[in-house]
Amino acid sequence: MRIALDSYGLIFGINRFMALVFQTILTLVVTDKHGLALSERAQFLAYGSYHTGLGVFFAAASILLCRRNSSNSNLAAGSANSAAINGTIKEVQTEAEAEPLELSRLESAEES
Repeated sequence: MRIALDSYGLIFGINRFMALVFQTILTLVVTDKHGLALSERAQFLAYGSYHTGLGVFFAAASILLCRRNSSNSNLAAGSANSAAINGTIKEVQTEAEAEPLELSRLESAEES
């Protein structure tokens, strides 16, 4: 999927906004007295777990995307190979095959 060049700012802004919303919610839950009110060590573990979870999610998404793209390219190559096997691709005449034809044309042109 291609994104128009003028949409990059919008996508960046939406991503940044969502990141700030999630970070604010996490901060309120972890530090606020009405939330969990965790100690400093527990807050560190909470933030670390949150960011580790995000890292695992994005790594898994990247691996799946790469596998899907590689399987699509293998399918495209496979369909091209099967088309060649079935004879739907026209054969190209080599220079060695084409040369006698040109010589015979030249000889017939000189004789007439």
